[in-house]
Amino acid sequence: MARGRDTDGPIRVGAVDDHVPVRRGVAAMLADDPEVTVVAAVGTVTELLAGPGVDVVLLDLHLADGSRPADNVQRLVEAGVDVLVYSSLTDAGLLREALVAGALGVVHKGQDTPALVSAVRDVAAGLPLLTTEWAATLDAARGDSRPALSEREAEALSLYASGLPMKSAARRMDISLGSFREYLLRVRRKYADVDRPATTKLDLYHRAVEDGYVSTPGLSPRERQT
Repeated sequence: MARGRDTDGPIRVGAVDDHVPVRRGVAAMLADDPEVTVVAAVGTVTELLAGPGVDVVLLDLHLADGSRPADNVQRLVEAGVDVLVYSSLTDAGLLREALVAGALGVVHKGQDTPALVSAVRDVAAGLPLLTTEWAATLDAARGDSRPALSEREAEALSLYASGLPMKSAARRMDISLGSFREYLLRVRRKYADVDRPATTKLDLYHRAVEDGYVSTPGLSPRERQT
């Protein structure tokens, strides 16, 4: 399934949940928004990937087929789909797995229609969806997977993830551009060592948010993609 979204058309949404009433509820909540259309509501990721193309998937953490959230997210991301976890936030560890695997955010199943629509639009635009619930869950599940960054490495990560260009961040730290790049290279290596790769600027932003180096969205949509 290729994503290939037509930016002039509505956002194509898929819902993956093993409870039929939940799937029907999502479709009903999004039905009246002209900028969003639900094109698939199924019980597994396999079913979704066999169907029509989608832009954003609302993915439940607990599915009856026994699949792991991280595996589901990875399959969807590799198919070019943006993933929004749609959950009651009952398992911090599973949620963290999904976010580390590439999910752009989480929305609580108890949210009202405007909040759900807003979340879908943000994720379709490539904006990580940050909430206090997300931050609290990440804090609870952080465990030993946070790499041991030096003070200067953490500072470089924080400045870069907050949206500063490399040259500006290097000036802020009073170091050369080459030295700043070396700090980021060390950060990337340390994240790779704990199986949390950060090969792109968006990856570094996610890791910085997950580990508390930045607490609010700092990048513009364009900056997050570069």
